[in-house]
Amino acid sequence: MTRNMKFSHKILLAAALVVAVAFACFILFNDYRQREALRNSADFGAP
Repeated sequence: MTRNMKFSHKILLAAALVVAVAFACFILFNDYRQREALRNSADFGAP
């Protein structure tokens, strides 16, 4: 499939994959930080 693609299309596909991976990492990192913040706030709120 990639043999029939133009070079510019290959570059565009690679850039789109990089953006998608970066976005996924950003989501996972923010999810981790939010879970840690909730866990810490729950620990401080307990009597």
